Amino acid sequence: VEARDRIAAILKFCAVPRSLKEMMVFSGLKDRKNFIGQVLTPLLEKGYLKRTVENRPTSRFQKYTASWGMGSGLDF
Repeated sequence: VEARDRIAAILKFCAVPRSLKEMMVFSGLKDRKNFIGQVLTPLLEKGYLKRTVENRPTSRFQKYTASWGMGSGLDF
């Protein structure tokens, strides 16, 4: 349940484009590799988050934004 709450909070936080570091600080996680593997990649693969610079995933200007509507059912 805690993981679902964290994911829901991150998606709400990303209603406006946010950087990886902003999301990590918001969620309270400090290990970048763990955050990318456990949180960011699954959200990108499931389509809940999208990159603002789609053709350059490692861009230093990369930000992430929620890509779901407020009425969407979330399937974590």
